[in-house]
Amino acid sequence: MEPLDEPTATTTLIPPDGMDVVGVRSHLLTEHGIVVSAIGPERAPGR
Repeated sequence: MEPLDEPTATTTLIPPDGMDVVGVRSHLLTEHGIVVSAIGPERAPGR
């Protein structure tokens, strides 16, 4: 989502329609020890 030249350590991904982002987050944490945030669409109105 960010421009390629934006200096940030955060990467924002837009999931495909219908994807359970909270479920994916839980799987990444419990199965792989990867910590990510799952933010619902209510936090990004207009997207």
